[in-house]
Amino acid sequence: MRLRADVAPATCLLALLPLQLASYSTRREIPLPATPVGLLAADVDLDGRIDLVATSREPGRLELWHARERGILAAPEFVPVGDWPLAPVVFESGGMRIAVASRSARTLQSFRLGANDGGLVPAELMLELPGAPRAIAAASDEVALAFDGGLVWLVSADGSRRELQLTGKLPRCIALGRGGELVAGCQDTQEFEWLAPGKAARRCLLSGIPRAILELDPAREEWVLACGAQQLALLGANEGQPALRVQSELACGPIPIALGARRDSSGRAEELFSLAQRGNLLEHWQRDSAGVFARTRGEYAGQTPVALALGDFDRDGLEDAVVANQASRSLSWFAGRKGGEFARPQSVAVGRFPAEVASAELDGRAPREIVALNAKDGTLSVVGFDSKDPRELLRAPLGSNPRALACADFDADGRDEIACALQDGARTRLVLVSLSPEGALVDRLAGAAADLGPDVVALLPGPGEPRMLISADASSGEIIAWQVRRGAAGVLTLVPGARYALGSSPCALAWRAPGRLAVAASGPGPRRGVSLLALGPKGFELELWLPSQRSPRDLACTSAGLFVLETEPADPFQGCVRCARWSDTPAQLGPWIEARCGLTPRRLLALPGGALFVACQDSHVVNCWNCASDPASERFSLRREWDLGAGAGCLALAALELEGQPRLVVANSAGDDLSVIDCAAASGR
Repeated sequence: MRLRADVAPATCLLALLPLQLASYSTRREIPLPATPVGLLAADVDLDGRIDLVATSREPGRLELWHARERGILAAPEFVPVGDWPLAPVVFESGGMRIAVASRSARTLQSFRLGANDGGLVPAELMLELPGAPRAIAAASDEVALAFDGGLVWLVSADGSRRELQLTGKLPRCIALGRGGELVAGCQDTQEFEWLAPGKAARRCLLSGIPRAILELDPAREEWVLACGAQQLALLGANEGQPALRVQSELACGPIPIALGARRDSSGRAEELFSLAQRGNLLEHWQRDSAGVFARTRGEYAGQTPVALALGDFDRDGLEDAVVANQASRSLSWFAGRKGGEFARPQSVAVGRFPAEVASAELDGRAPREIVALNAKDGTLSVVGFDSKDPRELLRAPLGSNPRALACADFDADGRDEIACALQDGARTRLVLVSLSPEGALVDRLAGAAADLGPDVVALLPGPGEPRMLISADASSGEIIAWQVRRGAAGVLTLVPGARYALGSSPCALAWRAPGRLAVAASGPGPRRGVSLLALGPKGFELELWLPSQRSPRDLACTSAGLFVLETEPADPFQGCVRCARWSDTPAQLGPWIEARCGLTPRRLLALPGGALFVACQDSHVVNCWNCASDPASERFSLRREWDLGAGAGCLALAALELEGQPRLVVANSAGDDLSVIDCAAASGR
């Protein structure tokens, strides 16, 4: 099996034989120990599966994920290669070799796989370079390196080399064509240069700085360059004329930095992929019958994407895409699926920075609506469904600094009300509204907003009659049970009832049974952890306190057990989920188990059927697990499922059912929108 890599300045891309058209809508997040700078997809161990190779800077490492039946393993092989390496490339020298050039160490070295363990072993090639390499490419048994000043080395597998000189002095990207030609994009001249043995050099002026280059059709000398602010330049020569020129330009996402292609048996690219760094966008283009590329779809790629690789990693006959995210130090794996319907999110724009989301039956009829609290513009969005598609029905102003959203039928009239807290100076007041038959918001407190406390961070509707609302105040560390009473003309009033002082700042509330409350406290104070409270005629009583060495962020309860989302006190980007089964003994738990989650976890959602979701704000994905009781012990078992790519800044979660199918609603704070994802399709993958 012969493979060929196409290389961009900070990325290495693999072109594979054509497969079925896939959509890229789901992601599995793979954390990295350092900032990634390049990717390569290739069958480096020649077992018929596509493996993934990456380079990272400071420390400079070459990392290899071997592919198995279910895809890439989470634990990679790695070797040091010198700081600030370029992307890895592959060439052949009595077997597959991986070559890496280090800008800091100014070296070029190659690696092969060990015969026994399949680990990375230094191979024959080890050269000192004349300067810091700017770009690298490979084809067959030759590696090309470009340096400042326009010098290019063409290095053979035995270490011998020949030199070429470019007109431009700052080569930004290079590639080796299938006909043996060398092509380069130069930053200083903003030109495309073409050099071939025994032929005159060709040059073509571009519309901006070139960042990536890819051969589209070797028979027609057709190339594509990612250049300028938002352009992909398609270059070629007119029939009978040797000169290359820009044939057309494609408008793409801001700052395109990587390219990939899927080819037919002749090597002609039928589908094109581009990665936009500023727009965090993975875009897909397909060639039509006239040979023109048309954009078919764009997906959120990750946080500061820098590199792209294509390959069928999970061996389902459909190509997947992997993106290296620089700022979040992670790889996002997009699983390709047929038809574009698999776990495909539907987005709907709402107000600025949606920070809370809930489902509610505002009109007393199914399907339920989605309610989003938009923190930066102080508005409330109500999203309904029209022929299964989400649509914003209403966006209304609430007031400054809204927080702590809760929806419930507080007055037992068959329709849910919406409660939220507004931070107004040193106090927090409650707003309680409902939706009128005309589709407008009605103030149910008739202007008499209740004073909840100095810094209320969570609200929780309570079960039973009369209806109850629990508030949690971060400043005082106090939990208050409020009774909701209905007066004349449908006006509601809140009456304070039982109180409990936690001794730490509460951050999340959940009912574990009627009259039994779980409260997560994140600190400061000595009582950081989870308190299990019982609410009786005499007020709140502590049944069990569960201390934590980390900082709790959210919690959830089901009939099976308790789930807690925590972050590291010294590094809030890192977090984990802890869960334990309820014991037969009241207020007791079985053994804890835990699992790591993505960067900056914010919200936790546990469904009765065992599905567990975590919204990760800086990974921009929703982590998914399947939680099941182990019949042989009192503990849970957690099985990690594929992550769901929702949108930028996943901040809050809610679940609802639409025509008998579960849906997951994600509030995307950086994208100012909501994603609605088919949970049934996600669980069926």
